[in-house]
Amino acid sequence: MLKQVDIKNFRSCYGTSVTCGEGVCAIVGRNGVGKTNVLKCIDWVASSSVSTDPVRVAQAGNASEGLDEVSATLGLELDGRRFEYSLCIPLPDVRRPRRADSVRDLLSLLGDAERTDIFRREGEKIVVAGRPEPIRVARSAPSLAALLSLLPEDDELRSPLLAVSSFFAGVRYYGLEEPVAFRDYVPEEEYNNWLIKYQGEGLPTSSVALRLIYMKLEDTERFEELESLLGPDGLGLLEDFDVLELNRSLQPNLLPELDTKTKIYLPVFTPSGQMGGAGKPFPFSDLSAGTRRVIRIVTSLLFDKRSLMLMEQPEDSVHPGLLRKLIDMLRSYSDRSQILFTTHSADVLDILRPEEVLMATAQDGGTSVRPLSPDEASRARRFLKDEGSLSDFLEPFD
Repeated sequence: MLKQVDIKNFRSCYGTSVTCGEGVCAIVGRNGVGKTNVLKCIDWVASSSVSTDPVRVAQAGNASEGLDEVSATLGLELDGRRFEYSLCIPLPDVRRPRRADSVRDLLSLLGDAERTDIFRREGEKIVVAGRPEPIRVARSAPSLAALLSLLPEDDELRSPLLAVSSFFAGVRYYGLEEPVAFRDYVPEEEYNNWLIKYQGEGLPTSSVALRLIYMKLEDTERFEELESLLGPDGLGLLEDFDVLELNRSLQPNLLPELDTKTKIYLPVFTPSGQMGGAGKPFPFSDLSAGTRRVIRIVTSLLFDKRSLMLMEQPEDSVHPGLLRKLIDMLRSYSDRSQILFTTHSADVLDILRPEEVLMATAQDGGTSVRPLSPDEASRARRFLKDEGSLSDFLEPFD
């Protein structure tokens, strides 16, 4: 689990600290205060640390303040062990995106009263615990990926490296935007080409259709779990859904732009009884924006199996009643996938617990994020019990 983030000079996060104490946390604040920048920084550190490509960073921070580096430190708790990973990129000229000149990073194991450096990186040299000689790597190569590729399988150092690397590999940012143009169907050849890459390289996809087809054909247990979550006994969004297999040779009037030999997969969804169109199957594009958004979130949760999901405003276009069910469901899965999301919705605040709220503000262009203090959280609980909603309690803080 991600427990702490300290950011220096990443976009509007000039000196920003974020404490994540819960499996589900929301960064709450007005538009433009820098909530997304926090998510983007976490995603940047995680993806950079496990990539085999040179670390890159785009324009970042406040150049007028004499910025000379971008850095972030992530505190993790994994299988009862506490780690701290820091990544620092010197930036001689932040006005031009460029390849990192000389990566500095550090991984430490934290004890109750001491910390032990697992490795420390300066330029081309990685100093590794218990090794008399440093390991040399390319100046811009991430240390985690480099060490895991160089160390033998039986090296005891691989255990902490794999724990941290596996967590970072499981971090993913979800803007939840819909593609400008997408198809409801997937030709069999396209699916098979993607399947080879997915099974061979684990390449993720943003396609809801590809995920659904895979679960239907390759992972029945997960498909049935998805049916349960979206169906009458779960969110109550759908009465049924399925993936149809259609063959143009038997249905020549179907999708005439495709070759007559083409087989296609088409996910279809039947809305629940209290919704418009109940009892009739619809393709994904014919569902409401809120319904599509919830299906996208739940499908991503089950299929992607991420250690940390960084989500933008899951509440958009979603009814408050359904939103409450959705957040309760995310809480129930937070032991598998930690959720950190942004919001400025009063409806979301009224669903959250005081300890799940991180207040985001901006002053002089810099983003600040803080949890409620113990006293504020205690007063919030009393307010919720005796007077009103969490959004009402937090209104003076805005």
